[in-house]
Amino acid sequence: MLINSMPMRYKAVFLNLMLLCTGCVVSSGPDNLPTPARATDLSSFSGCYLNRSSADSAAQTHFLNTIWLGQMLDHAAIDAVRVEALPGNKLMVSAFTDHEVVQRHTCVAGEDFEFQSGQIVLPAKLIGSGARELGNVFIGAIRSATRLGIDEQRQGYVQETTALAGTAFLVIPVAGMVNETTRFEMSPRSV
Repeated sequence: MLINSMPMRYKAVFLNLMLLCTGCVVSSGPDNLPTPARATDLSSFSGCYLNRSSADSAAQTHFLNTIWLGQMLDHAAIDAVRVEALPGNKLMVSAFTDHEVVQRHTCVAGEDFEFQSGQIVLPAKLIGSGARELGNVFIGAIRSATRLGIDEQRQGYVQETTALAGTAFLVIPVAGMVNETTRFEMSPRSV
């Protein structure tokens, strides 16, 4: 192999160049990113939001799929999501289809989420990849973090940050981060 025939100092330069040239950072979202409102408490999030992301979001996503990931729900059939602040740092989240409650869940600060800097921070997810699946060439770790907030117009938004580090094909170092912001508008009707 070519690298084995190189002098040691060239090997170090070659490996450092490989490390510098790998990885990426991607940021996507609406053209006009939200200006976060400084939510002072959980009651700032009370309201009724559309379940589908707004037209200016990068990809069509569903609000409930962000907070109830993995639940057996037909997210596309859900029209609106009502968030109500309850005493004791709790939020009642209700999913509606045609003005009927499909599912209701109470989320507790400190257990289901954290309230930090005016945003709701969901627990981070850490996934390990061992390239066991057919076609998967990545070995490493993937960390995903989600923050929910409201902007100055009281529209909701979700910021998701995914970072990964590892190797591809066992020898190519890979590191990167993707930031994505999705908007969820207030529902024009009250459910």
